[in-house]
Amino acid sequence: MPVSSPKKESKKKQSIEAALRYSGMAFQLAILIGLGAYIGQRLDARTAGERPWFTIAGVFLGLIIGFYVSLKDLLFPPDGEKERKRDGVRSEE
Repeated sequence: MPVSSPKKESKKKQSIEAALRYSGMAFQLAILIGLGAYIGQRLDARTAGERPWFTIAGVFLGLIIGFYVSLKDLLFPPDGEKERKRDGVRSEE
């Protein structure tokens, strides 16, 4: 039975962590867009307007907030990743 090296295991763990991080960002974006659409629909139903302006505004607001949060996470990684980079272990490989 072949034994994998610690480097391979470390690289595999880093790739799993990166995949989880990016899929989490995708879920955040989807939830924020859906929440904006839901709130917009509720406001449209309450105002009984002919056109769904609040829904459209809610979707765009959710999209803008979602992109902001995702971009912030990409540019300024959490503290745990900063520690790994400082110790010489890169998480983006």
